[in-house]
Amino acid sequence: MTERLQPRHLRSYNEPAFFLVHGDSVKAENNKDVSILIIDDEENIRDGSERILLRMGCIVHKASCGAEGIDILSSHEIQIVLLDLKMPGMDGMEVLAHINKLNSNILVVILSGYATLDTVINAMKQGAYDFIPKPFEPAQLRTSVTSAIEDIRLNIQRS
Repeated sequence: MTERLQPRHLRSYNEPAFFLVHGDSVKAENNKDVSILIIDDEENIRDGSERILLRMGCIVHKASCGAEGIDILSSHEIQIVLLDLKMPGMDGMEVLAHINKLNSNILVVILSGYATLDTVINAMKQGAYDFIPKPFEPAQLRTSVTSAIEDIRLNIQRS
């Protein structure tokens, strides 16, 4: 897979980033209608993911726990959720069940550094779209989110 991104020092934050994933070019300004929620108890993961997604041109919401994430899902139109599995209080699998009840069209990407193969398989069976192991590289997140955006747009075109 080929991925091109203009080096950060050559572009300002106001310039669109260009990504090449699966042979398709995705411009950042085309993602302004994509709203993504990050639910993770680790602030550095939330903030780092937010920076990546903002550069992709997405709208970003953040929650530090499952209950806060469900509140945001109830009040905003979200297309993609980045969801940590291990969180205090409501864990990621419980949040995934709530998301599926609320809107089964939301694509959920699981983020976890502690997941076993059984946990990943269970999450995928429960409707998770993708899994990214922590720690992850920015390119992994961009690839997964770009794929989810492409799938959302394909489903809209088919409707």
